[in-house]
Amino acid sequence: MIPLLHRIISNRWYLFILFILLSPLVWNLLTQPQQLIDTWQTVPTKIQQRGTSIVTGDFHQKFIELRWGGQKFHREGIYYKIIYNPGLNYLNEAFNYLHYLKLRLYFHAGDGTNFSPAHIDPIPFVIIPAFIIGLVVIIKQQQWIPLGLLLSFTFIAYWVGIRNFALLFPTALVIYYISAIGISKLQFKYALIYIIIVIIYSLYILTSWQIAS
Repeated sequence: MIPLLHRIISNRWYLFILFILLSPLVWNLLTQPQQLIDTWQTVPTKIQQRGTSIVTGDFHQKFIELRWGGQKFHREGIYYKIIYNPGLNYLNEAFNYLHYLKLRLYFHAGDGTNFSPAHIDPIPFVIIPAFIIGLVVIIKQQQWIPLGLLLSFTFIAYWVGIRNFALLFPTALVIYYISAIGISKLQFKYALIYIIIVIIYSLYILTSWQIAS
């Protein structure tokens, strides 16, 4: 029995599958396949619309108008050119993208939609330490693929402009995988205790989710 448990806990893929089976988010998505499909069908159109809005929108002109509108106040110095610079819009977009990576969205708040009721963990918050350990491990070992997938999948949702788990669930899957890496690197006794805590809390969240639904 112990050798079997040791083999399971030390294997990131076994842990990843366990997380999927215990995931409130995954089960909730599976119960709403049509809504999930409908959301993804809008992706190509929204990607084009949002790309056009960001790249060719009228924000460039509006920044310039703000600066020139203050000509009488001598707003032509370098300071005002920085303050009223169209490039700041891209900085703002960068912060918007980072908002899609906030741990609170995945581990606590949810998105408030049918895919993730507000105030019920989409991913059980007890997995946060494992995720952080996993991040440290993949960065230290230069395993760039999981990190690249995390950033890429999140970027899709950001670019579409829809912050719900119909589009964010690929990011959630990568979070589970990185967390599985984190737990697999723990000593067996600590990993076993951690897994038991995750299982108990995940079952509690699954029950709460069903009640909320």
